[in-house]
Amino acid sequence: MIFWTLFLAAWFFLAGGTDAHAGFLAPIFTAIGGALSAGGALGLIAKTLLGIALNIGVALIQKALAPKQKEPGIQGDITVGGDNPLSFVMGHFATAGQLEYVNTWGSAGKTPNAFLTHVISLSDLPLHALTGLWVNDQKVTIPTMTGSPPTPQGWPVEAFRKDGVDYLWIRFHDGSQTTYDGFLTSTFGSDADRPWETDQIGRGVAYVVVTARLNRELFNGIPSYLFETDGIPLYDIRKDSTAGGSGSQRWNDPSTWAPSDNPAVQAYNIVRGIRYGSEWVYGGQTTEAYQLPAANWMAAMNAADASVGLAGGGTEKRYRSGCQITVDQEPADVIESLLKGCSGRIAEAGGIYKVLLGTPGA
Repeated sequence: MIFWTLFLAAWFFLAGGTDAHAGFLAPIFTAIGGALSAGGALGLIAKTLLGIALNIGVALIQKALAPKQKEPGIQGDITVGGDNPLSFVMGHFATAGQLEYVNTWGSAGKTPNAFLTHVISLSDLPLHALTGLWVNDQKVTIPTMTGSPPTPQGWPVEAFRKDGVDYLWIRFHDGSQTTYDGFLTSTFGSDADRPWETDQIGRGVAYVVVTARLNRELFNGIPSYLFETDGIPLYDIRKDSTAGGSGSQRWNDPSTWAPSDNPAVQAYNIVRGIRYGSEWVYGGQTTEAYQLPAANWMAAMNAADASVGLAGGGTEKRYRSGCQITVDQEPADVIESLLKGCSGRIAEAGGIYKVLLGTPGA
């Protein structure tokens, strides 16, 4: 059909010139022109085919000229400013996050303002856990953050301990918090220019509080951070015993969900819609479970999780994916990006969505 469209475009171009311009194609173009001018069934068929070809040609040209959608790739640089789209993470992924607040405080010996605190949001939906930390392009061991922190500014990062003195601390809020951060309010609540007040809770927002103490041997300048996470909890229909699977997950109870790096699971959740509580955030708004046949989607999810052998021994999942999505990205484009990494295709017919990963089965 593309060749037919190009052929007709060439005919229109050459039809306006002389016979010399048309050359050896002139008889063919004359035949097409005769078919278009003919009456009866032949003329109707020719005009119908021409209309279809032109419509497809215009659609292809528009698609080729349209600006490409932003791929949901790694955000290595921290985002600043207050007018940015909401974002969230699916699967194992790393992000520099969005800078929400930064300030100095305290003193160390004779050095005033010796501590620098960053408040960085990682996701505008609750995350399951913080799984890794990079500081100035160096991956460090993240502390076990359970119970109460040993210091008001958080848990110390051992990689930045020198001569028994700590120089970096971290606190993590997964987005389920219902109260303010006591360290931020006590340290910056009375700041004349930028106070951190008790109504700054960040409900539903996963964020970190990172504090660095001045040490020119450890920090040549303002430290930069990159945070790893396993993403937001997602619904896996294979783990729902009421939907044909086996397990305790339930679509109407997000507290039963778990993070997933399975591209089919991620696409399923986007098609059905990403929500925060009862609030729609992204993807489908009215898609029902019957529109995604359980057997078809479970097969795709199993295909992604199938174990494949490694050259050096051991196995790994056949397909995995992780991404950071901003809500200004078209859901269809995000799904297309996810499926690129697993030879996946998705089709919709009559409101029913089916997916295929890898090579077709029998």
